[in-house]
Amino acid sequence: MLRLETPRLVLRPPRAEDAPAIQAIASLREVAEMTAAIPHPYPEGGALAFIESLEQPSADGPDYHVVLERRIDGAVIGMAGLFPNPQGAHGQLGYYVDPAHWRRGYATEAAGRLVQYAFEQLGLDRLTAHVFVGNDASMRVLTKLGFVAQGEFATDEPPRGPRRVALFERRRTP
Repeated sequence: MLRLETPRLVLRPPRAEDAPAIQAIASLREVAEMTAAIPHPYPEGGALAFIESLEQPSADGPDYHVVLERRIDGAVIGMAGLFPNPQGAHGQLGYYVDPAHWRRGYATEAAGRLVQYAFEQLGLDRLTAHVFVGNDASMRVLTKLGFVAQGEFATDEPPRGPRRVALFERRRTP
């Protein structure tokens, strides 16, 4: 089980007791609208169902879903994910943080630690991240971490509908 630490955070797999905090964060419109998969309104019991679904191993290999737990008080303030591609040495990164904790560097800290893990422990050569155009804060996080914008594309997937997405990429440096 993945457990990583940063100066202010513990990144660990979500547990059933995290469901109320995750439910509250994922239910916020400003969070859901900036993700590709979180529906709004978020269904009652959705966080617990999500956590329970993680107990089933994936046929495609491991995905790493972690909560962002503040070390100072144990509060769950968001989630992040690292999704290696089983057919290659690359993966995808995603994250969200409770708006009450935006602009404090938590997303950068958590995502940076996952990038380090992906390159150093998993041996991945490349990571990508998809960001909805207009999510300038997330684009700044990725830029700080050495990701480079590769272009934009249109998407029309539930639950978001038609949107423009910016593709960011970072390669492992030798």
